[in-house]
Amino acid sequence: MMEDLNLWQKPLEDICKKSTRIHVRDIMYTPAEGEYVSQQASLDEAIHQLVISHHQSLLVVEDNNATGIMRLTDVLKPLPEIINQCEI
Repeated sequence: MMEDLNLWQKPLEDICKKSTRIHVRDIMYTPAEGEYVSQQASLDEAIHQLVISHHQSLLVVEDNNATGIMRLTDVLKPLPEIINQCEI
């Protein structure tokens, strides 16, 4: 992306000029099929999908509309507390 857009080829002042000609569609990433998860899916299903697909996040959808993003960090954050509550 840096090579294609040449953002770092000239002084910093030029970045502002170049950035006005760059659109989001030019640099955005379109999620693949395995990067979507239903809002109604269980957490187990979503974690499985994250692990199997090696993605850092999943786009959460309902009725083909994006409703949020589930990040791997969101899933891992409560784990220490959950583990501490386990009865062994």
